[in-house]
Amino acid sequence: MILRRRPLHGQTVPNLVRRLFGKDDPETLMRQAIVAWKQGDRTLFFTALLRADHAALAIVSPGFIVDADAVARRVWDWPQRIAPTTSGEIALASMHKDGRLRAEAIELMIWRPELLPFLAVRTSDWVGPVRSRALEILTRWLHLDPVRMLPQLAPIALLLQRRERAALLAAHVTTAMLSAPRQTLEDLLKQHDTALRRLAFNMLTFRDLLSPKQLAELALSDQDVKVRTLAAERAAKEAVWRQLPEAIKPLTRSKLPMVRANGLLAMIRCGQLPLEFLGDPAPVVRALARDAASRQGIDVPAWYREQVTAAPTPGVIAGLGEAGLARDVPLLAGFLDDPSKRRRTAATRAFEKLKKQGKA
Repeated sequence: MILRRRPLHGQTVPNLVRRLFGKDDPETLMRQAIVAWKQGDRTLFFTALLRADHAALAIVSPGFIVDADAVARRVWDWPQRIAPTTSGEIALASMHKDGRLRAEAIELMIWRPELLPFLAVRTSDWVGPVRSRALEILTRWLHLDPVRMLPQLAPIALLLQRRERAALLAAHVTTAMLSAPRQTLEDLLKQHDTALRRLAFNMLTFRDLLSPKQLAELALSDQDVKVRTLAAERAAKEAVWRQLPEAIKPLTRSKLPMVRANGLLAMIRCGQLPLEFLGDPAPVVRALARDAASRQGIDVPAWYREQVTAAPTPGVIAGLGEAGLARDVPLLAGFLDDPSKRRRTAATRAFEKLKKQGKA
């Protein structure tokens, strides 16, 4: 339903909305509006916003707020005069096409924490005074109460970076994170937002607030591959610096090749070399292990020949193709019709590799 600018039957727009949707509580209506938005209906969200209370506003994600603000002035038929009083009405007024009304809405948001994400959007406003005032208010809040403000403002500040004129809020958020308590940053690291977790991780490592054990745990469990890889690199450096090879061993059991590679590299630099990594499934891990084994005087091709006979895993077969000689071709040929598809594939690739090197 599209609400018209003119009052219908003598009712104001908010009253009309309450009459039409009075049977649905604000949170239910907001959930319905979010579903409708994903299905292409952009108007119901603004209708729901008029009735929104704290619970309804809490379920609106930062990304949704940014997207809604981008289309609000195109899809919503604004009333000629509005006098916002509730949080939802103020949030909607902050998106109004009239800059004076947006400025008035900003002043009403100062003591309403639930509206901070909507206020953050105005730091990218195209009207200078509106933009400056919103940034001034949020900067003060960040300075006075970073523990409470960072979880609310950091996600939307990162999203707004893609907008012109919005970089200053992200800069203030980053500055606040440089002095924020450790627990606040660790809480941000647990958020679902990928960009926010990466920023929190960078801040924690920049301030040297994570132990090798914590870094190893992140490298093994974080849902973001980039964070896991960065954590593994940092954990490896810390383990070598402090000579703590035991702290890094769990990394060598990771499913991610780059995490295993960092764990192995740290163990090598601490004076340890588990030879089983010569047969690792990942080429990068095998290459690290071969280089370290060769430096220690180990006959790497001989190790592969022995293992191909005793325990022919796909990694061992692939490793023989990388380090073997022409006389190893018959060993590989025996696996070209192996019942295991993985061994057949590894043998075929290893055979081709020896052939390209002129060894077959």
